[in-house]
Amino acid sequence: SFAPNASNLTAKATIPAGKVNNFIVWGNKGQTLKVSVSPTQNFKISIWHVNGTVLLSRMGDSTSYEGVLPEAGDYIIDVISAAATPTEITLSLSIE
Repeated sequence: SFAPNASNLTAKATIPAGKVNNFIVWGNKGQTLKVSVSPTQNFKISIWHVNGTVLLSRMGDSTSYEGVLPEAGDYIIDVISAAATPTEITLSLSIE
């Protein structure tokens, strides 16, 4: 959750080796979503609307995204680990 009057946040999670951690964010059509994950080595992100519309495919190797949301609703941000051990990640997110 965002703090009152804030449009960005930083979340931390420990992802088990080879697993995926999901974050859910709600945004309005036309807002700009910015997402990045660190560390970047052994991690990538994918982003999709709950109706199946893909903003960023997991087939790539992206660790960040910036784009205008095509519709209002919940978006799933998957952080995918290729690390050999459980690793703490930081997800930076803003919606404006």
